[in-house]
Amino acid sequence: MKLLFDARMQFNSGIGTYISNLYPFIKEHFDTTPIKSPKSHWEDGLFAKSGIYGLKEQLELNSISRKVQHDRFWSPHFNIPILEKQELITTIHDCFHLEFYQTLPLAQQVYARYFFDMATKKSKKIITISKYSANQLRKHTNIDSNKIEIIYNGVSQDWFTEENKKTDFDFPYLLFVGNLKPNKNLSGLLQAFEKIKNSINHKLVVVGQIEGFNSKEFDVQSALEQFNERLIFTGKVTFDELKALYKDADLFCFPSLYEGFGLPTLEAMSQNTNVLTSAKLPMEEFLGDKAFYCNPWDPDDIARNILISLNNKKDGLREFASKLTWEESAKSTIEVLKS
Repeated sequence: MKLLFDARMQFNSGIGTYISNLYPFIKEHFDTTPIKSPKSHWEDGLFAKSGIYGLKEQLELNSISRKVQHDRFWSPHFNIPILEKQELITTIHDCFHLEFYQTLPLAQQVYARYFFDMATKKSKKIITISKYSANQLRKHTNIDSNKIEIIYNGVSQDWFTEENKKTDFDFPYLLFVGNLKPNKNLSGLLQAFEKIKNSINHKLVVVGQIEGFNSKEFDVQSALEQFNERLIFTGKVTFDELKALYKDADLFCFPSLYEGFGLPTLEAMSQNTNVLTSAKLPMEEFLGDKAFYCNPWDPDDIARNILISLNNKKDGLREFASKLTWEESAKSTIEVLKS
């Protein structure tokens, strides 16, 4: 079977992790042609110059599709090639654009509504990454439930190699990993931290991209002025640095308002670090009693559960995280692509 695979988002957070971890398994089972971004280091495939979300993208995908012989097209995001003639399989990670529809600019509203409708109608199968996301699809679209396949993400085995790298920090800290989009809820975490900072001696370390978000979403400079040396922004870090940051943290805080899966929680657990995350989101679905939970909309509740999490250690976190692997995710994905 010849598979055409849209891999242009390989370097995006979240979806990029999904693409990079699944592709090595996928290409062993199919005659696969990935459509790559110019930054890609993969030797095989075709480069696409156009960015995502736009008319140029559709024209270029259609041009590539017509030139490359294939039986199926796999899109890892809802921005499907609407002119595709062969069978289409689409991965929809979450329904953020529909759940927070009213917060989006008009152009994004129109684009999201149209492409979610097209993806759910045109695709033979929709892969999604949690029961929560599957329910969101049913809530926001008219999808045929028989099309939905739920396949959990995995944790790379690289997280479980033994290394001695440590951070340069000589103080206890809470860790937050993510960009500064509103749904990541760093503002809520900072409100909670403000309430308890005099009760603990921890600093709050924030890992992730700052550039491009320091506007209406979050004012980095104001936060730094408010918390002084108690708040640290690292920016982007290497894999080994992130691993060490997880390992040395006393608590990983992930009070997100919305997620399709929440992979960083498992990454933290792979380093045997306690996790505080949001109740009634997919994390509770697959983490069960291995995590602590809070109401992410209530800073008082976040604060209260930070203190609880710091004073109670969960057992067996590393072993638990090791059971969700990309290999298992790939096996299920391959079955869907073959079916």
